[in-house]
Amino acid sequence: MRPYGNFLSYQPPELPMLKTHFLLSLLFFAATASAYTAVEDSLTQPGVTEALARQRAASLDSLSYAVHFIIPESRQANISAELELNFLLRDTSTALILDFRAADGAVSDIKLQGRSVPWRSVNGHLVIPARLLTAGKNRLQISFTAGDDPLNRNDKYLYTLFVPGRASEVFPCFDQPNLKARFTLTLTLPAHWTAVGNGSLQKQTTSGDWKTWSFAATQPLPTYLFAFAAGEFQRISKTIDGHELEMYHRETNISKLARNSRAIFGLHASALNWLENYTGIDYPFQKFAFVLIPDFQYNGMEHPGAVLYRASSLLLDESATQRQKLGRASLIAHETAHMWFGDLVTMNWFDDVWTKEVFANFMAAKIVNPAFPDIDHRVRFLLSHFPPAYAVDRSAGANPIRQHLGNLADAGSLYGAIIYQKAPIVMQHLENRLGARAFRDGLRDYLRKFSYANATWPDLIAILDQRSDEDLRQWSHVWVEEAGRPRLRTVLHRTEDRIAGLSLLQDDPGGQGRIWPQKTTLLLLRQGANLAFSTDISAAATPIDEAIGKPVPQCILPDSSGLLYGEFIPDSTSMAFLLHSIDTIDNDLWRASAWLILYDNLLNGTIPPEQFFATLLNGLHKESSELICNTLLRTLRTLWWRFLSTDQRTHFAARLEGLLLERMQEAGEQSFKALWFNALQDVVLSEEGVAWLFSVWSGATAVEGLTFSQRQYTRMALELAVRPGQNSDSLLTAQLARLSNPDRRARLQFVMPALSARKAERDSFFISLKNPGRRTHEPRVLEALRYLNHPLRASEAIHYLRPGLELLRDIQQTGDIFFPKRWLDALFSGHTSPQAAAIVRQFLEEHPDYPERLRGKILQSADLLFRAARLQGARNAGE
Repeated sequence: MRPYGNFLSYQPPELPMLKTHFLLSLLFFAATASAYTAVEDSLTQPGVTEALARQRAASLDSLSYAVHFIIPESRQANISAELELNFLLRDTSTALILDFRAADGAVSDIKLQGRSVPWRSVNGHLVIPARLLTAGKNRLQISFTAGDDPLNRNDKYLYTLFVPGRASEVFPCFDQPNLKARFTLTLTLPAHWTAVGNGSLQKQTTSGDWKTWSFAATQPLPTYLFAFAAGEFQRISKTIDGHELEMYHRETNISKLARNSRAIFGLHASALNWLENYTGIDYPFQKFAFVLIPDFQYNGMEHPGAVLYRASSLLLDESATQRQKLGRASLIAHETAHMWFGDLVTMNWFDDVWTKEVFANFMAAKIVNPAFPDIDHRVRFLLSHFPPAYAVDRSAGANPIRQHLGNLADAGSLYGAIIYQKAPIVMQHLENRLGARAFRDGLRDYLRKFSYANATWPDLIAILDQRSDEDLRQWSHVWVEEAGRPRLRTVLHRTEDRIAGLSLLQDDPGGQGRIWPQKTTLLLLRQGANLAFSTDISAAATPIDEAIGKPVPQCILPDSSGLLYGEFIPDSTSMAFLLHSIDTIDNDLWRASAWLILYDNLLNGTIPPEQFFATLLNGLHKESSELICNTLLRTLRTLWWRFLSTDQRTHFAARLEGLLLERMQEAGEQSFKALWFNALQDVVLSEEGVAWLFSVWSGATAVEGLTFSQRQYTRMALELAVRPGQNSDSLLTAQLARLSNPDRRARLQFVMPALSARKAERDSFFISLKNPGRRTHEPRVLEALRYLNHPLRASEAIHYLRPGLELLRDIQQTGDIFFPKRWLDALFSGHTSPQAAAIVRQFLEEHPDYPERLRGKILQSADLLFRAARLQGARNAGE
């Protein structure tokens, strides 16, 4: 720590006539300094508070960073760096506060206007005294040692990941989204390394074992989008429709690379063309490059000019399922849409982070349609968005789309299914209310008005409100500012076989009397004569007068569009129809919606698991839609491991395995076969089934029409290793010997102790995760944690729950944005017992002041555990 200069210690000459005046002046200076210190103390709390962000946004303008990193090959060696920061300063009454969360002594010198100045380091900030500041142009030069964690240093490569506020862990900056700046990057690297940054490459110079890469200044970016990657990467470039695209990768399987490259480049080009046409704005940045990272924390991250992807999300196996291909296309469209929504126009503060994510997902759903003309994209939208959104909204930890954020340090807790899945549904509702053309034109106005700048959700609503006869601010409040979903049901009165009255009722499960306005088309299903009635739900009871006099239906479904959001409680006649005849609904969208209704009613306790299982088996036997099959198989996994008892699984195992094997064998497309195979390997339990899977893994049995990659063989080995009676150590050692790719070998080596047959080794592995250094590769950690807590080992893993919960705050502070929720999901994944649920509840009871959003994440992740535990408790009480 370096203190301020002692500007109050100056002693003037002893001039009696001035002595009184001087003492008064000294007291004034001391009081003023004390006031400034109090202000600075309030602004230099850990993280970036709203107050600090507002003060800096009002004081600073025209920012530019020029930063030079000298990066040795050894990841243990320090990274020396130099920064020049230029800015205009409006207000010199308060100290200049930069963010830099680095080790003590990381800063060696700070120069202001070319002269070394004193500074203070406090709570992750560098504080330069106000007395040294000049209104107008300022030039700050800082020599420092870069922080390490967000550089994600590996032996052969590294990459930055600064979202939401981690740039300040690497270099001094103003780490908030509404202080956009131009970044000029210089990297000095081992000569055999390659580099990519946001800006275009200007020049390379080699000196001995080092090469320096100089990149052009970027367009204005927030700090969280400043990015680079460097290391042993290969580069491929293609020009499509005038767009030059660059891909950097580490894949060693040449055939896999060749098989995927055309689709990867083509999907990017298609997304760029679509977005340019929709927005009326050409691609707004210098270049388009993307980097495929092994074990990347997210599926993708939208740095302009240096998009990062998880390699396995783009480089698909030969037997990739339809869902995986759609997922890749959606991911590429999502990250490309961010170039306009999030990068060109950025949220003012992270409470509106959802706006960039909702438009990326919303646009992605539109973009992928032309690339998959044979897909019913209404079904895909329904099944991609509603289940994960419902999973949060039905839990006790539900959160609104837009959440207040007091400190950027807590921004990571805002992310989740409500932002990524519920918000696009709400946005679709909004587009339907405005009309597609008016909605698009409003977005064009928004993008033009706030290009290379920042905006809020109210800014957008104000623009769209001008194009609507409705009060969109009022509509927005319940959908965007409030958590939860409505509960819906119908009430039908009949006279013999005719409808005498029909109403759609809406109530608020939260007991606040809220109404969620939305449009719907009520469906009355009757063999040979389906009827549909459109209505606008804007009250607790909505009469459907047009239905009066019509024949009484066999089943009522609340919506034909796949967009009605809420928990629907069918009447007894409709419920019976769905349980016994859901497969007779010949419209894919209606049938998919019906399955979601049944699953909701399984979870709320209306449908017993055994009854739902019987309906599900019948549905799996007859279902022809790959999209719906994918959802049913995911539902099967949940039902199988969480809601059926051990005895029931043993009883049904052979029957279920036989069904999945039969569907796999009769499937025509390789992607459809892979869907059934993947489900079979996840649920296999019988001695015969496990033996069959082992013979496939060992190569003794071939599966006609399926080609397996080494990644898929590794997955088989992991599933086999957790089954009783398998020699997990020798099996996994044999699989390790098969792998040649160094990144895939490293991942399996990390995970292997979590599957050891020796409980002591598994316990030791779990304890090692308390060290943040062991949690660096988050996908590896999550895979290992899931196997540690696999349902077949849950009884031996229950003691991981309490320490796993106690690690959560540290995980939030040291991990990336999705890691806390995914950690909880993996931790709870195999547990269904009342004892496990009690551990979670006790933890929450003992921590009444636990951070609200983290408490919410616990309740979201534990929702299925709580429901399964109640069921198991009822079973135990009935025995």
